[in-house]
Amino acid sequence: MTTSTKAILVAFAIGVASATPMDAATIYVANNGTDGPTCGKGPKKPCRSISQGLDVAVDGDTIEVGPGRYGDIDADGQFASPGDEWAQIRDGCECMIHVNKAVVLVSRSGATQTLIHPGAADRSGTYTDIGFASLVRIDAAGAVFGEKDHGFTVASQPPAEGVDGLNGIHVTELAAAVSIGGNFVMMNERGILSSAPGLVVSDNLIQTNHIGLKLEGAVGAIISDNGIQGNNVGLGLLGMDAVMSGNIVTGNRGLGLTVHAGTGNTVSGNSVLGNGIGVKIGNAAEAAVHGNNIFGNDTVAVPTQNAGLISNASADVDASGNYFGVPTTSTFPGDQIYNLGTGNLATTPSAKARFIVALEPMK
Repeated sequence: MTTSTKAILVAFAIGVASATPMDAATIYVANNGTDGPTCGKGPKKPCRSISQGLDVAVDGDTIEVGPGRYGDIDADGQFASPGDEWAQIRDGCECMIHVNKAVVLVSRSGATQTLIHPGAADRSGTYTDIGFASLVRIDAAGAVFGEKDHGFTVASQPPAEGVDGLNGIHVTELAAAVSIGGNFVMMNERGILSSAPGLVVSDNLIQTNHIGLKLEGAVGAIISDNGIQGNNVGLGLLGMDAVMSGNIVTGNRGLGLTVHAGTGNTVSGNSVLGNGIGVKIGNAAEAAVHGNNIFGNDTVAVPTQNAGLISNASADVDASGNYFGVPTTSTFPGDQIYNLGTGNLATTPSAKARFIVALEPMK
């Protein structure tokens, strides 16, 4: 990480800490709650919607959400019934839940029991024009959305033909130093989309989205210990000084992990297995790729069949110390390596045995 990036992130952290009140409270939300301006102040009087809990909370508060479903409760597509989330349709944040305060938003019982879902699919199981872009939008610096074993399932369904799909979680450039953890993020157009500096994404399961995790212009992101699987593209980065480590990136149909552009990025300690293409480095990207398992990736696209690593970079790329699988000849490792750029691609020495990368079970 560059000195300038460190200075920026330290400044953000100081700003967030100074904004946190000393008398932070816990606001309660539950499926048996009732929305109102005084709800949530104790576990016996919870709010019904997460949106109402956010309205009651102030910066620094914790919002604890009970098990159940949160969204358009009666699935009438209106978001106007008691207990519905306060969706801003074609207005404001264009989102279903707007996190605009520096709160800690967690579930009591974990992601498997706490569902954020718009509930507005038609009988074909697809969405017509739902009128907003994101299920959850985060605009507040220092906000926390889910923690290990206390996250949410954030899920939509495929859009109808000609209709844009939804972002699961959108962290905007306004929201520095946000943490996203312990969530199941699935069946969205983009599971997690962010352009925010200092983003931390850890201990999530990100699966069956069109793009699992997309970072655009992000600085200093930390992406660690996530399961990223079954998406069309697993993880796409356009940014600088990002660290991607400890992730299991598997079964993504197109690209497993791609660094499109940006400098100072590190890909280390991941397992990138069984994707269409394992790791791809773009023309304008600089990245160090070390200590990863990259094998079992395959694609029928000539000339990149069995592509573990493809570099299109104009800069030199150091990809030594990775395990590419059992060698098929004395020259090439199990997964093939393609240098299609003008920079040098160094892959030797490669590791002789696979690394142990494991995720803890999620709740």
